[in-house]
Amino acid sequence: FCRATPCVCTRAFRLSRPGSVRTPRAQLEGVPMARPDKAAAVAEIVDSFNDSAGAVLTEYRGLTVKQLRDLRRALGENANYAVVKNTLTKLAATEAGVDGFDDLLNGPTAIAFINGDVVEAAKGLRDFAKANTALVIKGGYIDGASMDAKEIGKLADLESREVLMGK
Repeated sequence: FCRATPCVCTRAFRLSRPGSVRTPRAQLEGVPMARPDKAAAVAEIVDSFNDSAGAVLTEYRGLTVKQLRDLRRALGENANYAVVKNTLTKLAATEAGVDGFDDLLNGPTAIAFINGDVVEAAKGLRDFAKANTALVIKGGYIDGASMDAKEIGKLADLESREVLMGK
């Protein structure tokens, strides 16, 4: 015989067998439940941090899918732009040894992992942010140092590597 008990979260009825022991929800809170898909996502973000020269965090709220596609094209081969979950990114940043991201990881977040010229990628992000005000540059981590949005803007104002080497 089963008895029906109301479920608070879904407003439906759950069937439970008499004599079955259920752990109260309060005892389960705070217990991490590692799932293979989340562990794989964290490992992928750690690899991206380790393989890239820098990472720039942005807020993409209000951008359409077409605008995100245009941003990825504007960054080109120099950067990989990915929408990430904040909690998984915090774990990955800690594991990769990246400091200074905890304050920036709130709200919808996407990261541009820069593989090539950092200045060129910063210029691409700045130019796209000027054209699309919905894109907000939060800050980043470049060559072992955390940077805020103003410092990334200053980096974008630099001339390209080839021009600087020529001078």
